[in-house]
Amino acid sequence: MKNIFILFILSFFLFAACHRVKTIEYDFTDITSYENFLMKYPQMGEIMYHKSWVFEPGEYYLLSNTNIYEYPHINSRSIGYLFIHDKINIIEDAHYQHNINDVVSCWYKINHKNTDGYIFGGNIAIDTFICDMDNNGINDIFQYRISEVDANWHINSIKDIIIYINGNRISTDSLNAGINENGFLLRFFNFCRFEQKNGEVNIILTNAGPENMEEYIFSVNVSGNITLTNIHKEGRFFEKEEWMEYEGEH
Repeated sequence: MKNIFILFILSFFLFAACHRVKTIEYDFTDITSYENFLMKYPQMGEIMYHKSWVFEPGEYYLLSNTNIYEYPHINSRSIGYLFIHDKINIIEDAHYQHNINDVVSCWYKINHKNTDGYIFGGNIAIDTFICDMDNNGINDIFQYRISEVDANWHINSIKDIIIYINGNRISTDSLNAGINENGFLLRFFNFCRFEQKNGEVNIILTNAGPENMEEYIFSVNVSGNITLTNIHKEGRFFEKEEWMEYEGEH
């Protein structure tokens, strides 16, 4: 009995040791360059490198206010501040992926008003469409990002599309292809594009697979009302517990 008790105690401590989470403390005091940073913390550039989505060098707009960091990590020193819808110039991919507020993206070296530093890619819009729907001199801004980096580059239509009309952010809760009984989105999308038509802006969301394609078109007016105007499906879809063939508009 005594031996069994001792074995139990040893097993408990071994279990606890195996499940102890090692916390990495980042010390930036003796780092003079990003190359030096990667030499000190190689896991930043290897284990966490993303492969699915990369911003190419060029000009982009911000989705939210953010700091410019000296190195690609939120624990490093802030060397500047950017505001929503500021235009930035991406210099290069920092090859370090991070998950911040359920948005998975890489860090990027950027330039803004002669300041070079790093910002998180989840704060950058993949595409920005600017127009003035009611011609009142105030820009209306439509943007989207990729929040789930995987083989499908999923866009969550509610979370990843950001709309400002006359300076006010409007709710995108109705910008979806339906929800299930638990409140989850039925569909995520691969592509998004914007186009202005008849005083409104159309948001075209596409989900393309190896055997099917579906496209949902939402119309947004100057009052911020979002309406699903068209659904186009082609191919085979598993719906209502059976495979169904589609070709055309619905």
